[in-house]
This record gives sequence, C-alpha cells and structure tokens, in this order.
Amino acid sequence: MSEPPTQPSAPFGTIPPPNATPSRKGLGLGCQILLWGGLVVLLVGGVFVVSAIRAKNWFGQKAEATAAEGAAPVLSTEEEQGLEKFFWQYWKAYKEKSDLEVAFTPNQFNAFVMREMAKKKKAGTAKSQDPEAFQAAFEGEAFVVRFAVPDQAGKFRNFEARGFFSIENRRVAWSLDEIKLGGKEAPWLARFLLRRAFQAVVEAYEHPPADAPASPLEGFKLLRREGERIHLIADGNYLPPPEERH
Repeated sequence: MSEPPTQPSAPFGTIPPPNATPSRKGLGLGCQILLWGGLVVLLVGGVFVVSAIRAKNWFGQKAEATAAEGAAPVLSTEEEQGLEKFFWQYWKAYKEKSDLEVAFTPNQFNAFVMREMAKKKKAGTAKSQDPEAFQAAFEGEAFVVRFAVPDQAGKFRNFEARGFFSIENRRVAWSLDEIKLGGKEAPWLARFLLRRAFQAVVEAYEHPPADAPASPLEGFKLLRREGERIHLIADGNYLPPPEERH
C-alpha cells in the first residue's frame, strides 16, 4: 500500500495558513511588574485595614465598672520611716525651689501616690483626668505600671504598661514592650501609635522647642533603677504642689 503524499513545507519567511495554531507568548515584563505591584498593594492595604480595625476596637473597648486596684502597699517600719522623711523632703524642695534627691522602693512610691490621691479627693482638688488607681512594680528586669483612668460615664479604663525607663543627663532611655487595656494586649498598630506619642514627649524633653510648653518630663534630672530602688533627682521649680498633711 502506498503512503499518502506529504504536504510540502512552506518556504522560510512565508505567512502560515489561517488554520495554523498561533504560538503563545507570556506577559511582558511591564505587565508582570504592574500585576505583582497591584497584588502587593492589595495585600498591604488589606493588612493595614485589618490592623486599623483591630486598633480601633482595642481603643474603643467598653470601660469597666471598677478600677483595677492592686493590693494596698504594706510598708515595713523602715519603709514607713523613709516615706515620712520623703514627705518632708518634698515639701522642703517645693518651698525652697531646690533639688529633690531621694531613693525609694516601688512600695514606698505606691504608698506616696495613693496617699496624695486620697488627700486630693478629700480636699476636693482632684481633677477629672486624675488616675483612680496607680501601682508601679519591678517584675524581673521590667518596670511595670498599672493605672485606672475614669471616663465620663463614671466607669474606668484599666491600663498596664511594661518596659524600661530612665533619665540621665537629659537623655531618656526607654522601651515600651507591652501595653494592655482591660487585660487585652494592644495590637501592633495601637502599640506603634502609642510609642510614637511617647517618643514625641521624649523628643520635646531632650530637644525642647523655644516656643513649646514644657514637657511632662521637664524637671527630672535623674530617674533610674538602682537595685530594688528608684533614684530620683528633680528640680524643685517643677514639682507639683503637695497636698496639705492632716
């Protein structure tokens, strides 16, 4: 049996017949860049939107009915005597506008703050934004602060911050490693915003603008941890007035 005749191949450079299958070409480099760039933008945008929603929900938590007060500090005899001395040192520095230099334990500091808060409430001089409760502590290498801020509805927003903080030679070393509100840890965007806000306070202290109000840190000459105590040197010109002792 004879084989069917084969179709002669087209000469080089001729146009293929209409029924020929066209060769497939990939997307050009420019199109690929645009495609991948668009996907990255969508991904980053989606992550940011989710993070923004989480941060908004964290900041917008419902206030709690009670302030998360820690246990009342129990002072040893030595700590109580040191606290009495501290009260008078504070008064002297405030009246004479001289430097206040003291070393105290977190326990003494908590007792001092709580007593001053109680005096303000009794005297009717407490401000609406003043904390309802406050507690500081050393936990390992970290310095932990817990405080409750009242809101307009008579409820409380309970915060906890954990990190490191010191002031020396008008330079601030700090870290804000963990922040909680109502027992819930802050999402990364909320932490970022709070860190940026605190960084602005630090920069205003380290490099004060000529026409700006004084930083909340103004007046601190030294504030650092030394063992289980806090060493403080403060300018008496910036000390807030203490409450009358009764």
